[in-house]
Amino acid sequence: MEKNELKKQTRKDLLALARQKGIKGASRLRKEELIARMAEAIPAKPLTTHRPPPSLAVSDLPNDTLEPAALSSHTLVVPDPSRVIPAQPVSTVPPQAINAQRFPAPEVPVAPSSGPELPSTYHDNRLVLLARDPYLLYAYWDFSSEQINAAYTRLGTQDAKPLLRLFDVTFLNFDGTNAWSAIDIELTPFVTSWYIPVPRSDASYCVEVGYRTVHGHFAMLGRSQVVTTPRAEISPNPTLQWFTPPERHPSLLPSPQDRPLPLSTITREPGSWPLGPANREAPPPLSAPWSAQPASSWSRSGRV
Repeated sequence: MEKNELKKQTRKDLLALARQKGIKGASRLRKEELIARMAEAIPAKPLTTHRPPPSLAVSDLPNDTLEPAALSSHTLVVPDPSRVIPAQPVSTVPPQAINAQRFPAPEVPVAPSSGPELPSTYHDNRLVLLARDPYLLYAYWDFSSEQINAAYTRLGTQDAKPLLRLFDVTFLNFDGTNAWSAIDIELTPFVTSWYIPVPRSDASYCVEVGYRTVHGHFAMLGRSQVVTTPRAEISPNPTLQWFTPPERHPSLLPSPQDRPLPLSTITREPGSWPLGPANREAPPPLSAPWSAQPASSWSRSGRV
């Protein structure tokens, strides 16, 4: 016991400790003297270092010591390295990259390499007219520079505007001069197509494209074919009429209709029609169609 610890004891406790150690005459000593005699009689304890017990491997222990109750609290059990599963390294890959690996993006088809660019013109030198619906036509054209220069040469000047001329040729064999009516539509320079509204359905039309000077001279580049717009309403005649040409025999097959409509026969007075080729009666002469109206009642078209 150290001297500092002895000073904390009472004199009575020190006397009892002195009797245990066999110190004689302790009762006649004062406390300080008693503490000095006790310090000399009791040797100091050597300092000791606590070391952990040696570790034991599980394989070195007997089978009966492997139970939890048999293991000492101071025994360190080291598992067999061959049975230990190594720890997996922590992944530093971002979640976006992991999702991209699990769910790859669909492959975008690569467009095949395009060949040479299409030419702006094929120099066909033609004008085509189409009937889009009962009240609208569509025209497109393609003319070479030689054809255009030839039109300028005929006009004697290049101060001319492109023009689209529309003709109503219903029931006519059009030759460029015998149309029922005509209307001029000024075009935007360098256009090659145009939508053309018409005032009447079930009518035949033809167009020309060219250049017109300020003095009204017109040089044509080309003329289209004749087209007929479809009917915009049902037929006003609800009956079904049959007519057998003289050079054909009547068909013996029944009508394919389940409920045939009432039939009417085309009748005429003998000799009421003039004689045509081969001494056959020709149909009556044609009159101006109902689609032939003044050009002022027509509406101009709009650009494509």
